[in-house]
Amino acid sequence: MPPREATEIGIGRRGTSQAQRERYDAILAAAHRIADAGGYDALQMRSISEESGVALATIYRYFKSRDYLAYVLGTTWIRQVVDDVSPSAQQLSTLEELRHVIHTSAAVLKQHPNMLRTYMLSMLSSDEFVRDRRVLVKGSSGWEPPTGAKRRNWDTMVDYMDKVYWAGLLRWTHGQMDYDDIADDVDGIATICDRALGIFDR
Repeated sequence: MPPREATEIGIGRRGTSQAQRERYDAILAAAHRIADAGGYDALQMRSISEESGVALATIYRYFKSRDYLAYVLGTTWIRQVVDDVSPSAQQLSTLEELRHVIHTSAAVLKQHPNMLRTYMLSMLSSDEFVRDRRVLVKGSSGWEPPTGAKRRNWDTMVDYMDKVYWAGLLRWTHGQMDYDDIADDVDGIATICDRALGIFDR
């Protein structure tokens, strides 16, 4: 099953046909199965073509390289996991809700180490994703700031949380820390930002 809204993140919905969106999502679904089972080395464009039934040339029209495909795949997958454990509302109202999302999504993500390593290795192997603003989205769920919080303070907290997460994921990839410790560090920076910036009402 492809990550929800994968097409919207990768190629957008405007100006694309239903058939194009279906092929795109089929590519990502096949890549997900391959990466989850075999990791980065197993994620080869020809294997994705065979698994998805989409021609190799078509895959390269959507994705310039395996690393770029893996980056889009990881971005949409992590976003879906976070969305799935988040409140249905588009707004988190308490620090406890945010902490719940952090730890619950981490519990799901760590069950898929091959996917996490594939994602991180794609970022280390290529800089193509840096040039694609369609993929670089801030925050996983597009939450609005809590009532009374300033947008810039909320964005600052999310930015710091992102930086702490990716630094931790890099260390985890190299066996230097446990995945649970990443969630603890993200929780910690969220708590510090809340206290310093007054994000959530007391």
